[in-house]
Amino acid sequence: MRAGARRTPLVIQTPTQTQDASGGVTRTWATFVAQWWAEIVTASATESFVQDQREGRRSRVVRGEYVTGVTSQMRLQTPGGQLYQIEGVVNMDERNRLLELSVRETT
Repeated sequence: MRAGARRTPLVIQTPTQTQDASGGVTRTWATFVAQWWAEIVTASATESFVQDQREGRRSRVVRGEYVTGVTSQMRLQTPGGQLYQIEGVVNMDERNRLLELSVRETT
């Protein structure tokens, strides 16, 4: 992958759980990597009707430099605030050079 294709700075976030004063658990997100330059490519798009509402879903592939420790429990955030849940993590060629993530848009 050419470095020029990685033009989107993303934040990789990891889930954390904090306990509030009443003993309840709240899920929050902490920064795992503050700036990860990546390429975002639409892999597929589908539309369906859910409760008489048209709903679109786009799957994307995100590629960037390899980062140790990224899991499918994490998510990505764009500078504009768009969130992507990581669904799959691939260490391309098992060489620790390129990371490919399968993601889905979240709200």
